[in-house]
Amino acid sequence: MAVGVRGCMEVLSECEANYDHTGAMWVTSIFLGVFALLLLGDCYLTWRALNGALLRDTDAIKRAQEELQSIKAKIEQKREEKAQLDAELENALRRTFGRSRSSGHV
Repeated sequence: MAVGVRGCMEVLSECEANYDHTGAMWVTSIFLGVFALLLLGDCYLTWRALNGALLRDTDAIKRAQEELQSIKAKIEQKREEKAQLDAELENALRRTFGRSRSSGHV
């Protein structure tokens, strides 16, 4: 075992540390930079898409609420017309038969 450790020490002492940037280092740095830019671009486009979808849904909800209010107003108008027609029918029945419809005799 002592021989193996001495052999490793000899290899380590013979290898010199080279801190210069090699071609692989430059390619890796450029790749990581491009990857980071693509990732940021994807984040921005996703944010725009989600924001647009949420705003579009808000507009659709607003239009649906306005349409619902319009329908409710029409329903209320029809109820008033029905009440008026019921009153006219009640008066016509009184004149014709001399009694009201609500008494149970028609």
